[in-house]
Amino acid sequence: MIFPALLSITALFQAAQVPPSYLPKSPTTGTVLAKVNGVPIKTGDVDRLLWDWAGPEVTNDLILFQLIRDRAAMDKITVTAAEIQKTFDTQLAEIQKQVPRGQDLDAFLRSKGFPKSRLYLHVQADLLITKIVDLKFKPSDYISVSTLVVKPKAAETPADPKTPLQPNPVKPGADAAGMQEATGRAMDVYNRLKKGEDWDKVLSSTDQPPQTIQTHGMLGWRAIDAFPPATKIEFRTLKLHEYTKPIQTNNGLQIFRIDGFGANADPSALADLKKQFEDRAKNSLIPELQKTAKIEKFFPPEPPHKAVGKLGIEDKKVGTGLPVASGDEVTVIYTGRLTTGQVFDSNNKPGGKPFKFVVGAGTVIKGWDMGLIGMKKGGQRKLTIPYSLAYGEQMVPGIPAESDLVFDVEVVDIQKPKVH
Repeated sequence: MIFPALLSITALFQAAQVPPSYLPKSPTTGTVLAKVNGVPIKTGDVDRLLWDWAGPEVTNDLILFQLIRDRAAMDKITVTAAEIQKTFDTQLAEIQKQVPRGQDLDAFLRSKGFPKSRLYLHVQADLLITKIVDLKFKPSDYISVSTLVVKPKAAETPADPKTPLQPNPVKPGADAAGMQEATGRAMDVYNRLKKGEDWDKVLSSTDQPPQTIQTHGMLGWRAIDAFPPATKIEFRTLKLHEYTKPIQTNNGLQIFRIDGFGANADPSALADLKKQFEDRAKNSLIPELQKTAKIEKFFPPEPPHKAVGKLGIEDKKVGTGLPVASGDEVTVIYTGRLTTGQVFDSNNKPGGKPFKFVVGAGTVIKGWDMGLIGMKKGGQRKLTIPYSLAYGEQMVPGIPAESDLVFDVEVVDIQKPKVH
C-alpha cells in the first residue's frame, strides 16, 4: 500500500505506466487502518516504519527500471501496453495455479512480496531488457559440433576445466614425448576422417568414453567465441560435416565435426539459441548499465562497510552416485531468500522448471559454482552465500546491494562432460 511519504515513488510508478487499477488508492493522513482490541493503527504509525522496511527495496527496483528505460530509449526500443499486458496476464495465470484454495490472488502476491504493481513493473523491465539484448544476437555467431578427443597417455585424467574448449598448456604428467605421440595419433584420426571413414566407427576405435559413443560425440550448439583461435579461423573455411585439425584443449587433442551453422539453423534450434543468448546477456546487462550510469543514492544513509563472510554449507540430505565436479552440467531445484526470509527467486513451485547450468563455467554467482561441488544426485543443501560471492555491491531486482543470500538447493540430475 502506498502512503503519503512514498508519493515520489508513486510518481515513478506512474511514469513507468503501471495501470492505476494495480495501484491502491493512498489513504489520507490520520486514516485508521486497523484496530487491535479497540486500539487504532493509523497511517502515521505505518508511515514511520514504511521507509525503513520497504523504501530501499522499492527505490532499488525503480533505479534499475530507470536504467533499463534510459538504455531502451537510447536504442530506440519500446514495448507496447498490449505486449506488457499479454505477458502480465500469462504470468498471473501461472501464479493463480499456485494460490492455495480459499486465498485471494492479491493477498497471495503480497505475501510473496510481489503485488500486481511490482509484477507489472518487472514484466515491463524484462520485455525491454529482452529487446535490448536481442539487438546483439547473431545466429552466425553459433555453430553446432560433435567432437572426439585423443589424450596423452600420461594424462588420462585431466583437471576439471572451467572453459573446456580453450587452449591449455601441457598437462601435468604429459611430457613433450607424450604430447608428440598423442599428436601423431590425433593426426592419424584426422586423416582417417578426411579420407571418408565413418565418424561413429572412428569414435569407437579411439577409446572414447561410453557416453560419448552413445551420443555420437555431439556437443550441440556452441558460441564460436568459445573455441580456440585456430579453430575459429578454420570454421570460416570449412563446410558442413567437415573436420577441424586437432587442437590442444583442456580435454586433450580435440577434433570437431561441423554439424550445423547458426545462420542456417532451423526455427526450433534458432529459438533455443536465442533463449540461451538472452539468458546470458541479461545477466551481464544490469552490471554494465550500473557501471556507466551516474547513480546518486540519498536514502538510506550509507552504512558502514560490511565485513565479508564465508560460504556456509549445510547438507540436509546426501544424495547418491558420483559427486558434482567443476565442468558437470547439473539440474537443480532451488529457492533463494534474503537473510530476512524474503523469497526473491524460486523454481520450486507448481509449473516451475528445473534449472540447468555448468558448474564452474561462471554463468551463475560464485557461491553456486563453489557451493554445489561435492553434491550428489538427490542431495539437498542449504547455502548461505556472503554478498562477496553473490552480487557484491550490485543491485538486482529484489536483491539490495551487499546482500547475503540463502539458497535451498536440490540436485535432480548430474551430467558429466561428454568428452573427458
